Amino acid sequence: MCFQFGTRMDFLMRIAFKIPVVVLILVTCASSCYAEDYPGIRIDSSFRVEYLFGRLNNRLSDPTNPVYQVIPDFLPLRLDLLSRMAVLTGFVEISPYPVISGRLVGSVSVAEGTFPVRRLIDVTAIINQTGNWARWEVKPDLDTWEVAGLYHLWNAAGYRFSFTAGYRSERWLFHGEPTVAGIGTLRDEYSSSIPFIGLQTSMLFPWWKARFEVLGSPFMNRKATIDNGAFRAQGNGTNGGLLEFQMEGSVGLTPSLFLGINACYSYQELYGNSTASFRDLGGNTTFTLYTTADLLRIGFDINVLF
Repeated sequence: MCFQFGTRMDFLMRIAFKIPVVVLILVTCASSCYAEDYPGIRIDSSFRVEYLFGRLNNRLSDPTNPVYQVIPDFLPLRLDLLSRMAVLTGFVEISPYPVISGRLVGSVSVAEGTFPVRRLIDVTAIINQTGNWARWEVKPDLDTWEVAGLYHLWNAAGYRFSFTAGYRSERWLFHGEPTVAGIGTLRDEYSSSIPFIGLQTSMLFPWWKARFEVLGSPFMNRKATIDNGAFRAQGNGTNGGLLEFQMEGSVGLTPSLFLGINACYSYQELYGNSTASFRDLGGNTTFTLYTTADLLRIGFDINVLF
């Protein structure tokens, strides 16, 4: 599992950081060396309405504990969470000098719907392969904030190529009410700290603008608490990371007002140690926690330049 994880992340990281370099070479060759500089925009601000959907997966395993060794391979202790919701995002990028910029981004989910979750509540039932499950209607909640700096490596002909470094905080909360009385409520919480680096290509012309960005983080950390009354686990994923692709395009209504669309795909994969227990068995068991997330955000934005 660790070998597969490392191979996949290394491959994705190599591809991610090669893409902006190729774009940089192509645009540099095609652009005139005597073209005008990138327009001197001091503040780039936008308000975005996005729709987020995807899946968070958790898998707990303990190959050293005899009680859990008899769990069949085809029936792992796996916890899946869907996420479909509207997200409101505010974005501000300030450029005090031609070679550097800073940005601040904040997002909060709204109009969250519910989805069903089915989970094991008695580990002895899975050992006997008889099944003992409960069901909850779960509502997700998300809030994030990000601060980053950009150093512009090249700036001409309406194009700008930048190196990005920053920090993002991400918090997921899933709260669920049981569909059958007598079962505890479900409450899962995931708090992630994500220092990241990346490359950005942006274009700004009188009546249209675009941005492409690739971000990566091999230093991502996620604390997870999984609790549905009968089962509780706490873990900390410290190995793995984040790979993210962002793109947006806008058309101008006036020289300073643009309307556009945007999209962001994020893949996260982490593993680490956790402790977990079933209420009926008592005591804690040490698990290895694997957690992944495939998330896609698409939406539109109102963009104002100063």
